[in-house]
Amino acid sequence: MVRSYLIAFVLAVAAIAWIASGELGLTADSGNGSVAEETAAAAGNAPPEEAAVPSVRTRVSTAAPYRERVIVRGRTEAVRQVDLKAELPGRVSEVMAEKGSRVTKDQPLVRIALDDREHRLQEARATLRQREIEHQASSSLNKKGFRADASLAQDRAELDAARARVKAMEVELDKLLITAPFDGVLEERWVEIGAFVDKGTQIARIIDEDPFLIVGQVSEANVGRLNVGDVGGARLATGQVVEGRIRRIGSSADPETRTFRVELEIPNPQHRLLEGVTADIAFEVGTSDAHFITPAILTLDAAGTIGLRMIGPDGRVVFQPVQILGDEGEGVWVSGPPPEAELITVGQELVAAGDQVRVVREQSGS
Repeated sequence: MVRSYLIAFVLAVAAIAWIASGELGLTADSGNGSVAEETAAAAGNAPPEEAAVPSVRTRVSTAAPYRERVIVRGRTEAVRQVDLKAELPGRVSEVMAEKGSRVTKDQPLVRIALDDREHRLQEARATLRQREIEHQASSSLNKKGFRADASLAQDRAELDAARARVKAMEVELDKLLITAPFDGVLEERWVEIGAFVDKGTQIARIIDEDPFLIVGQVSEANVGRLNVGDVGGARLATGQVVEGRIRRIGSSADPETRTFRVELEIPNPQHRLLEGVTADIAFEVGTSDAHFITPAILTLDAAGTIGLRMIGPDGRVVFQPVQILGDEGEGVWVSGPPPEAELITVGQELVAAGDQVRVVREQSGS
């Protein structure tokens, strides 16, 4: 028991002596700075009173001209496409263009057999010649007073009817040859030789390839910023990048999405564009000053507003709300900060608006 008390007493005395030696050391060195300060200086750190102030890294950003764009999702679309249908029933006697081939205006595509139509046309022409002779004779007799005016009028009516029948037969024969209505590509052909078609049967589909359209739906908030003739560009899912001008802006909104159809017309002389390809469309709407930054330095305030933390004129942290205008490469363009702003690039999540901080400014190009 006595031994235990002795050990405790010795340990207590040793602790008191160690604490006292530390206080004496601090007093003795007061003229040249504390031991803690010397240790911090030797390690390259700030003195204890400065260490309490958080450090942040900053970069001075200067605004640059940014071409504002309205970006929407869309797709490619042919300017026009037509499904050709049979106007008369009959058997397909000839096909003159293969599916996928390019055709020119009025090029024959499919022919329907004449059957007895040629004979009926010959009959109609023979009847017409007879009516012409009869009308000529009737007119001569009428001039001599041997033919009444009523009979002459009847002969004239029969002649006109004969002419109408011939014309109708000629038009009918023309309808048996189905031709391309414009230059394009024969996208589909649904009939082969020997197939029987009825009136209204689909024969072929022609797509006009030049120019092409890229169509998108623009919101109510942005459609007023666009005008017919404005420049626009698109990046297709195929990797193609194209440029054109706005051809048409819809006059009424889609009742479900409240968006407006906008058509961007793209020249396609080489026929490289395909229909139905997804595209990101960008319409240029003006130029403004903006900052190009890495998205990593964007942050939120307590209210959930997106912005940047930067150094204000008094050296304290300021939260600056921003509007993201667009993305490009590895960064984004934002508006909101003044033309020249010292943005916090490292440590922005550890400080708040109004904090006093120690600034370590990035070197130019770092």
